Amino acid sequence: YGILNKEQIMADKENYLVAIDILRCHLGKSYEEACEVLGLDAGVGHRLREQSTGSDNGYTASAE
Repeated sequence: YGILNKEQIMADKENYLVAIDILRCHLGKSYEEACEVLGLDAGVGHRLREQSTGSDNGYTASAE
């Protein structure tokens, strides 16, 4: 892959958040289960969640 630039990292983050929300909303997975399905370790999953909390980006699923 080489060195990722900031735009690539942000795009990856958004893609993961969308995928997590799809798994949660359409398949009934918990946030942790969705992260596991995507192969994210708990630390990465929790950092994504913390970074997305409070932002109205249109992808944040309703409360568990």
